Formats: sequence, structure tokens, C-alpha cells
Amino acid sequence: MKDGRVIVEAWDAKYGKPYLRDELEELRDKILTSPGVRTAGFIVDSKVDRRRDIVERAEEISAETGAEIQLFSFDEWLQYQTRGINAAQLDGIGEKWLTAVVESFAQRRSEIAPIDEPCEAWIQDLIKRLQ
Repeated sequence: MKDGRVIVEAWDAKYGKPYLRDELEELRDKILTSPGVRTAGFIVDSKVDRRRDIVERAEEISAETGAEIQLFSFDEWLQYQTRGINAAQLDGIGEKWLTAVVESFAQRRSEIAPIDEPCEAWIQDLIKRLQ
């Protein structure tokens, strides 16, 4: 998400990697070069590994950078993103979100499309799941 030209919120999905120690160090470096970031974090496809060293490092990075650092499973991230939205509004959001995801993976939203990711494989996986 950008506020003008400043990144204010950033998320990175990690597949098959719930232990995020190395990723936290990379995130720290990125936030230090983008001081406008207010919220950043990771979304994993399983339960987040919240060992003490991970939680403490996330807190240290947050204190150092002023950015809120989040570590979420996909379900937790969905709850975080939809907090404050009533049930009637949520019904329409699902369709819009799926459209945005597919268009991004298909490179039709080039300004937000993933770079150097297996997008074609993701689309094929989504097609199989929807059949």
C-alpha cells in the first residue's frame, strides 16, 4: 500500500516456512530503508512458529523502526484485514478480493503483481481448488 510514494504497509507470504528468523532480519533492513512503513509482516500457510526468539526479535525490530511487526497464519491475517467490517460488507469483499488476486497473479495489475514468483502455478492450483 502506498501513501503517495511512501510504502506504509507491506506483507510477504511464506509457503512452507513458519520459522521466520532470517526473514525478520531481511524485513528490518527493508524497513530501515523505507522509514514510512507503519505496518509490516509475514503471512504463513500454516501455524506461525512463535518461539520466544522470534517474538522477541519482532518486538525489538518494532521498537527500533517504529513499525508494527505482525506474524500471521492466513486465517489470522484475514481476521486482521477484515476487523471492523460488518457481515453484510464481508459478503461482497470475498468476490472483489478473489478478482484482485487472480488479476494480480495473471499480471493484469502490473503495479501490484508479484515479481519472480510462480504465478502461473498458483493460478493452476486455484483453478483445481475451485473445480
